[in-house]
Amino acid sequence: ASVTLVARSYARDLLGPTGLVDEFIETDLAWQHERVAWNPAAYPWLRLARLINELRGRKFDVAFQSRGHTREYLLLWLSGAKRRVGVSRRGWDRLLTDRVSVDSFGMQKKDQWLALLGPFGGARNLPPPKLEPSKAARARASQFLGARGVSTEDLLIAIHPGASVASKRWPL
Repeated sequence: ASVTLVARSYARDLLGPTGLVDEFIETDLAWQHERVAWNPAAYPWLRLARLINELRGRKFDVAFQSRGHTREYLLLWLSGAKRRVGVSRRGWDRLLTDRVSVDSFGMQKKDQWLALLGPFGGARNLPPPKLEPSKAARARASQFLGARGVSTEDLLIAIHPGASVASKRWPL
């Protein structure tokens, strides 16, 4: 199988070195910008049309929707993929060919996403891939930390307070 990921450009930097994704289709179809409600007049409709055209041209056999966002149900349906697998959500899941029930509050995201493999016999027990930063990313990190007095012997604990939607970000 060949795996194609439709995502923002930074997904290539993160997942490219893992070998999990064969091809990236970079796009940013944000429905809203920080502190600005969605404005249909300002939405990148042409970019969306081009993406849909590209996805339909690929004639994908299977496409997965990993989040219960309305835009993802629509994008999967418009992609023309033969099988569209996603999370069951009343009303919107009619656009899917395979609906998977998940406990969105009681299950970790990785378990929700692995549940999407149910229509194909379930997840396989494979060793987890390791995210390896590029040499350039390692050099930038070393320079950044070194400039702040952090050595390679120090214990670092990282917290990611960000999110793509401002209302989901941790406050300062």
